[in-house]
Amino acid sequence: MTDFEPSRALLRRVRVACLLAALGGVAVNAHAQCGDWEPVGTGITHTSPSWDTAVYALAAFDDGTGPVLYAGGRFTRAGGLVVSHLARWNGTAWSSGGGVGEFSPAVYALEVLDHGTGPALYAGGQFEILGGVSARNIARRTASTGWAPLGDGIGSYREQEEVRAFASLGAWLYAGGHFDERFGNPGNNIARWSGSAWSRLGWGVGGNFDSTFALEVFNDGSGPALYVGHSSWPSDFIERWDGASWWPVGTGVSGGSVFALKVFDDGTGPALYAGGEFSEAGGNPASGIARWDGTAWTPLGTGVGGGQFAEVYALEVFDDGTGPALYAGGVFTEAGGNPASNIARWDGAAWSPLGAGVSGGQWTPIVFAMTVFDDGTGPALYAGGRFEAAGGSPASNIARWVPRPPCRADLNSDCVIDADDFFLYLDLFADSDPIADINGDGVIDADDFFEYLVLFAAGC
Repeated sequence: MTDFEPSRALLRRVRVACLLAALGGVAVNAHAQCGDWEPVGTGITHTSPSWDTAVYALAAFDDGTGPVLYAGGRFTRAGGLVVSHLARWNGTAWSSGGGVGEFSPAVYALEVLDHGTGPALYAGGQFEILGGVSARNIARRTASTGWAPLGDGIGSYREQEEVRAFASLGAWLYAGGHFDERFGNPGNNIARWSGSAWSRLGWGVGGNFDSTFALEVFNDGSGPALYVGHSSWPSDFIERWDGASWWPVGTGVSGGSVFALKVFDDGTGPALYAGGEFSEAGGNPASGIARWDGTAWTPLGTGVGGGQFAEVYALEVFDDGTGPALYAGGVFTEAGGNPASNIARWDGAAWSPLGAGVSGGQWTPIVFAMTVFDDGTGPALYAGGRFEAAGGSPASNIARWVPRPPCRADLNSDCVIDADDFFLYLDLFADSDPIADINGDGVIDADDFFEYLVLFAAGC
């Protein structure tokens, strides 16, 4: 029942009055408690910034001092501290992650894997030294040891040879990137490490001008296998290695490379998700991202788009408190047809933005890496790349998305408390809708109306 029933005319007057107050700066566009972007210290920069100054890799790892976040890329400063392309964040301050060296060094891959001897952090990129130790483009460290090479590493002192991805399956550690067997490497753009020696995977992936960008283990029902995303169009930009032979993944994708792979269960069972610069998957339109269930490719709505380029470079699974979802980062201005600035969330049915996303900088803003890290205040999603702002506030090349509990005043669930929410409450109240019973006493009356006003004005 409704004990307090203002006339429709009165409601209209109240609407106008509240709108005028809102336009005067009261509670309009206050962020609801859905999530907030925060800087990570003063961020990561370079003393001589260029188009390739960026964070390319992120990983959370306990290196013996407690859980920390490692960031790799091409940069020389982290939080104002001089570093060499690898840094670590403990939740309050930046420090060096060991430092890499070469003529033009960079760290492109960081992955925590257990290759039978306990968790270890693997780093790949373009370098000859890591942490003061000679290590050609690949190295590992554990909680009890410093950085160490993996045999002779991967590379032949040719310019631009690099490691960009890792995965572990069975007794093998797999590494992918850009390297050529003709110059003494253990394979073409992909190789495997037994713990004591490197070996090839058949003919490898692609040729001299190709690269492997992503590795992921997925079980399509026939047993776990290694899936490889790369730049070789003759093999449809993605392949499956079963431990002995290479196999196609349906008819693959077309239109461009696969840069990211991730297994995610949207509630219908685990599937493999691929992100990149492609326009089709399995012969059907799929803009930048698609899903492989072991039998067929399907798009994720209308995918990502907008601008001259629409590409996905990073995929991560994160639970913001409403259940696990798949997050996609890259360079795009929309996801599912809605505005989304270079990062977006897929819940299995629809896309949504993460606030104002990331933006800014002299060069096109891009998200290259994501990971989940808990600095002691709760899990958050960290995004690294090339950008100068996150959520509209300064953030140099790295930021974190911190989920917030739902806000009761945000009635339309768009993560913004504005006039739309207030007008919606007026309609609910006038219709005696149970949602309008803010205090939960079973009666929709003036107490509910004024309690909602308090919530609205406070912005939750």
